[in-house]
Amino acid sequence: MPVLNSKRTAATVLGAAMVLGLSACSTAKDPTTSGPTASVEQTVSPSASPSPSASPAVDISNPAVVPAGEWPAASKDYAFSDTPQGPQEQWLAKNYPALWTQGVREVTTTTWTVPNILPAAPGDRGTPGALVQYVGGVKYEGTVDLPLRFQPEVTDGSVFSSANTDVVVAMMHNLSGSSSGLDFGYNSYVVAISEHDPSVSRSSDKKWSDYPTSVTIGAGGHVIGSVLTFDTKAEAIAYVMGGVTPKIDGKTRVINPGEIAQLGVVSSDGLEHLSAQIYDSRVGGWVTVVSY
Repeated sequence: MPVLNSKRTAATVLGAAMVLGLSACSTAKDPTTSGPTASVEQTVSPSASPSPSASPAVDISNPAVVPAGEWPAASKDYAFSDTPQGPQEQWLAKNYPALWTQGVREVTTTTWTVPNILPAAPGDRGTPGALVQYVGGVKYEGTVDLPLRFQPEVTDGSVFSSANTDVVVAMMHNLSGSSSGLDFGYNSYVVAISEHDPSVSRSSDKKWSDYPTSVTIGAGGHVIGSVLTFDTKAEAIAYVMGGVTPKIDGKTRVINPGEIAQLGVVSSDGLEHLSAQIYDSRVGGWVTVVSY
């Protein structure tokens, strides 16, 4: 059995990962942004990145500047294609081929996500936030404040990605190891269910049971929206499984399960005892990562 200090180190690492989140976005706001919808489109299988040829009159060379005009995907008559339609999609395919091959068809340069691998290169702000993406033939829409965050391996947006499961389990079983270079699912959302109020200090003499169960949604080391409270862990889990809906400045959208790289439950008395589980969609259940 590990020494208690090592276990508390594990709890600290896990708590930081679950509560603060391991994905990234800016805090830029767009007051005109509205919530998204998800609609079924024709089944598509994005092929390898194309080599678009842009019109000589349109400059698509600057990765930070989208050509003027409406994105093709904003049209109600838009049909998904592997061939870029218009200068905006040509710009996207040229400058961000990985996003293109993952089915992204509209982005915002107001919000950026950082690379998956930590640590990120100095000055690398990553890629623009995805506003429209086709996953498994289904069209998903994000917002400037809450861009889409599907991992590359996700083929069904309705299934939790479990992108962080192996990383978290490995960290818990190798506390002295380094997390540098590990893929944390950094472009995804992280959801933590906690059986004590996260604002309560471990030095508090109150019992964790005096406080409601809470749900925290994280992205980029930030808490997204308000911390939600529930009377029981079962109610919190049911809420998350039904679709989390963080609210920023009065605006919200449903975070699709496939955008959540890590879903965890932490139970603690705030003093000596702690258990943590992480949801693994590959087995359709919870995996215990630490318990003492």
